[in-house]
This record gives sequence, C-alpha cells and structure tokens, in this order.
Amino acid sequence: MEPDSSRLTTLMAKGVVNMKFSEQDVVRVKKDIPEECIKKGDIGSIVVAFRKPDETYEVEFVDKDNYSKQLVLLPDEIEKVEET
Repeated sequence: MEPDSSRLTTLMAKGVVNMKFSEQDVVRVKKDIPEECIKKGDIGSIVVAFRKPDETYEVEFVDKDNYSKQLVLLPDEIEKVEET
C-alpha cells in the first residue's frame, strides 16, 4: 500500500525517508537540457539536496572554460557516477 502524499511529505521532512542522492555526489545528466546548454552525459556535483516541497538537487556543472552553472534537477533527471 502506497503512503498518502501528506504522510510521505512529513516523513521526508523528518529525515525518515532516504533521498536518492547526497550532497557532493557526482552525477550524470540523463537527457539533454538544451535551454541550459547541458547535454546528456554531462557530469556535475550535487551542491544542495532539497527535501521540501519535493525532492530536488542543485547540481553544479563546470564547462571546458571553467565557467560554472547550477541547475535544480529532479532525481529522475540524473544518475550517480560510480567511483572506480
């Protein structure tokens, strides 16, 4: 049985529900975001993980000229880059 959304929101606010990613995780974008000049496969680092009002992540990207850009992305838009 799925929890109702108000209960899930309360549990997330209390830290009971685990988030998919953590701050400082290295992540890869799963799709192009052309309006932000971000391409599928671009690598970034999670700077801030938000729980409210919904689970989102501020991800910082650095381009070849060392300019940084921060975007707030949903968990299904990124995947964790596994350390080797």
